[in-house]
Amino acid sequence: EEFPPVPRYAIHQTFVRPGHPDFKLLFEGICIELLRFDASKTKEMAKISRSAGTTITGAIIAAMQHATLLELYKRGLESDAVSIGILVNERSFLDKQYMQEMGNFASQVILHSEVQPDFWKTARHARHFLERVMEKQCSWPAFAIEFGMSSRDRLKLMNRMTPELMSAMFEHGTQATISSLGILSSFGQYDSFEVLENIQCSHVFFQGLALNVCTSGSSGVMTLTIQVAKNVVPNARDLAVSVRQHLETTLNNLPTPTGEDDEESQTAAAYTASASAMQPLIAKNREKLKNAQKTGDGAMAMMGDTTGAYTWKTHCLVAVVTFFGILSAGPVSAFPLYNGALAASGVFKWACEHGTSQCGQQRAALRDVYATTFSMQLRFFILVGCAYDIFGPQKGAALGALTLAVCCGMLAIGVNLDGEEWPSTQCALMYVGLMFGDLGGNLASFGILAFMWHYPKVQAVFIGLSNAATQASGGLGLCMSILAAHGYSISDSFIGLAVISLVASL
Repeated sequence: EEFPPVPRYAIHQTFVRPGHPDFKLLFEGICIELLRFDASKTKEMAKISRSAGTTITGAIIAAMQHATLLELYKRGLESDAVSIGILVNERSFLDKQYMQEMGNFASQVILHSEVQPDFWKTARHARHFLERVMEKQCSWPAFAIEFGMSSRDRLKLMNRMTPELMSAMFEHGTQATISSLGILSSFGQYDSFEVLENIQCSHVFFQGLALNVCTSGSSGVMTLTIQVAKNVVPNARDLAVSVRQHLETTLNNLPTPTGEDDEESQTAAAYTASASAMQPLIAKNREKLKNAQKTGDGAMAMMGDTTGAYTWKTHCLVAVVTFFGILSAGPVSAFPLYNGALAASGVFKWACEHGTSQCGQQRAALRDVYATTFSMQLRFFILVGCAYDIFGPQKGAALGALTLAVCCGMLAIGVNLDGEEWPSTQCALMYVGLMFGDLGGNLASFGILAFMWHYPKVQAVFIGLSNAATQASGGLGLCMSILAAHGYSISDSFIGLAVISLVASL
């Protein structure tokens, strides 16, 4: 059994709208609205809630869902389920001396509440959910896993989270959070208090809408604090005021469990209407989701246009880019096939006795070149990804091919040098030319990935094609061997590869 259950194949939108013209990744405070109920009204709401088989917290959650649905609909947004982050009271798990102290109230669980027309069904579901959480005592572990804080290192990493990442997290997170401190009979050294402000730190993380609930044990006054983050939520003040009005109307007129009272039945009818108004949008988007292009495992759907942008010219261009990607994918993978030709040309003959052009020490030195450059290009492969991100596929591929052309020129010079007279220079040219030439060649072959967005339905094919081009470049060693059999030197092969790479860079 999955607990808590997570809605899948669903449309989920929140009040945080990064695409809005007024959206700004800067925390500049929140809009606060206060709503108070005196002791008699609070007791009346608690009595009605108990008779309906739930708690006043459950009723507040249902009222919050109603307000959320109304405001989502007013803003042209939709959601199959209302996701509400509920801050769980951890004090019951601690020593009794902490029961009335603040600061022991730090975990959150998320309730994915179904959009359905029965107010009390939602309230009872919320109560059952919280009872299960308290029974399993899983609130803190769930909170730690949800926010990636299962280790100290991850907590430090979260501390370095960028504003962009924070806003993206809450764009697809909960529509609202609710914090209910319950009845506080004392607060530290104070026996009584009045709530003036009761805010959450979640707004620092660009949480959109939050509701804090607190009841004074001395006066019995229950205070609801509605908070909406500025900058990330469009028209934040309007949303805060509207949510306060919806909560006030609903909680002042809770429907009786029997639904006999006309005025209270109007509240039940309004709740039903808010859920029903969302149903056509849910049905439309579920149908859209059902017909959307899926990934191979069916776990993800592409909700955008998947028709692509290609013609017969694009097909031909893919073939040409792939061909040149193979030719300019780098000289290291082909090294074992032309290693003998390098030895025959006297490369690294400084390792042999004077007057001898080939020996075992020379072949060992060439193997060291291959092992070292292959290992180094794997370590520095991140540079290929960085260059691709900075310059893009077209400029990046051209830069990679140009780099390979220069490095092949260095290899041709290194092969032609007399290894006995210029041992250090030859070593430097071979090591640098092979390592950076291979990195440049790999960057050139990454140009194939640009076509992923032209063919959105077969994107994985181009990932495989790019990798295949890199692996196929090992066949260049056979071409070098064939050229050597027809009288061409290994230096000529490197010059030819440099020319091909220059053409590919165009």
